Amino acid sequence: MPSPPGIWINGVVYRFITNREDVPSIYLKSENGGACVFTSNKLVIIGVWNKDKSNPGKCNEAVEKLG
Repeated sequence: MPSPPGIWINGVVYRFITNREDVPSIYLKSENGGACVFTSNKLVIIGVWNKDKSNPGKCNEAVEKLG
């Protein structure tokens, strides 16, 4: 059986939701949470959140602030 489409991070599949034009970030959704991926010329930062334990807005803000 083939794997479901999406981006796999630490054994969890995430689907693309949206991106922002003003910040080089993309936002992903999984069954139990989501992720924010920030990219630049020198690094990639990935932050994941769990819907039972984390706040997606705070995850996105922390990842983008680090970038």
